Amino acid sequence: MWRAGSLDAVTGRVRTVITCGIALAVVAAFPGRPAGALQAHTVAVTLVAGQTQAASGFNFNGYAAGDLTLTVPLGWTVRIVFENAGPLPHSVAVLPYSRRQPAEARRPAFRGAATPDLVSGLPRGAQATFSFLASRPGTYELACGVSGHAAAGMWDYLIVSPTASAVTTSIRPSAPLPAAAQDRGAPTGESPAALPGNILIADAGNNRLLEVTPEKRIAWEFPRPGDLAPGQSFVDPDDAFYTPGGRTIITNEEDNHTIAIIDYATRKIVWEYGHPGHPGSAPGYLNTPDDAYQLPDGRIVVADIKNCRILLLDPPPAHRIRRQFGATKDCRAAPGRFLYPNGDTPLANGHLLVTEIGTRSAAELDLATGRLLYRVAFPVAYPSDAQLTPAGHYLVADYSRPGKVLVVTRRGKVLWSYARSSGPGALDHPSLALELPTGNIILNDDYNHRVIVLDRKTKRIIWQYGVTGVPGGAPGYLRIPDGIDIRPATFGR
Repeated sequence: MWRAGSLDAVTGRVRTVITCGIALAVVAAFPGRPAGALQAHTVAVTLVAGQTQAASGFNFNGYAAGDLTLTVPLGWTVRIVFENAGPLPHSVAVLPYSRRQPAEARRPAFRGAATPDLVSGLPRGAQATFSFLASRPGTYELACGVSGHAAAGMWDYLIVSPTASAVTTSIRPSAPLPAAAQDRGAPTGESPAALPGNILIADAGNNRLLEVTPEKRIAWEFPRPGDLAPGQSFVDPDDAFYTPGGRTIITNEEDNHTIAIIDYATRKIVWEYGHPGHPGSAPGYLNTPDDAYQLPDGRIVVADIKNCRILLLDPPPAHRIRRQFGATKDCRAAPGRFLYPNGDTPLANGHLLVTEIGTRSAAELDLATGRLLYRVAFPVAYPSDAQLTPAGHYLVADYSRPGKVLVVTRRGKVLWSYARSSGPGALDHPSLALELPTGNIILNDDYNHRVIVLDRKTKRIIWQYGVTGVPGGAPGYLRIPDGIDIRPATFGR
């Protein structure tokens, strides 16, 4: 609903409610009207924290990073009515304006000009009211005091003017108008055309797999009630991939120390390897398995991280290790050894691209001979799940905060990178990035609880599933998504 400012004829007070779009309505309703004509010296302003997905939810009334400016005359009393509509705790205080937003809250600029629990914030649905006298002219800001929130964009301008005769609000010309029912997971201007088809998400923190359409509809989910047999568990699916046979999905449950194959049609686990909840290195055991793939001939490969080995397993229903690369628990950078391998991507030539955390590199492994053909060094802190691009380069995620995504040559020269140190575009422990047919990049941004598509040229987020920084299990939300795959056109046919 659009609501304009209104004059209370009894008290003579102006009440300005800044809701979606109301900033424009207030300006139109009181263009230059002198304060004397209003017979009022108090303005009441309602600020709604996290009202829309603008700035990934770090906004007041849909405006962030100074997009909204509230101007009040010097000497007026300002009454702030605060409501938290967002899922995270929020607060608000009137602070001296700072060009660079500090991580921690500062002392309010006026006595009493802050909500209670300024640093810890108020929970969703909470309300608070405070008043202060705008006794000093200057430029201030209405900012959230919870650590990091103002730096993420949760602030707008407050100007105390010695020359103003009325309360006005204005919007930065480049600021988008917030929508009342904006998609909380959507960047502005995104399109389903960013994806070639459905994507598979290993939603690790929710102990589930999701297949999501480009329009963000959940097309398939596992497990549903009744999908697991008595005694079966499904915990922490770290990755999930469509299998070459077109009928099943393979997943590694990293912290459950197992691999599972799931029949897509029946939603039943048809094969498992490992002992759920029990890490080990003896035959039949795994310790933190990562990136389980099924090869076209039915064999299965997995990076067994803490055992520092790559396993090649016979095709199901067998449970036999055909071959092992690396020496069990001999974790070091040496010939015939691996230093915590966390990726083993199958290549078109039948080899594997093995990513190692400890050496910050990837190497091509010949499954027939066990030889490493070459090694690619990555200028990252924590390489995760390197992929070979169609152009023959190497795409890798840096599992760090802030994280980044790089494309490098075999010699380690960086050809392309995405790295944001702050704001809604910053990454928080991304673990897998894939190149789409368009050349754009899809990745799971684990601790931002989202899957995003990056435009390769503009480096802008053009599609997103999940709400940035907000974990959840409802439709449109994720909790530590740790793996993705793109559904092949031939899958299920």
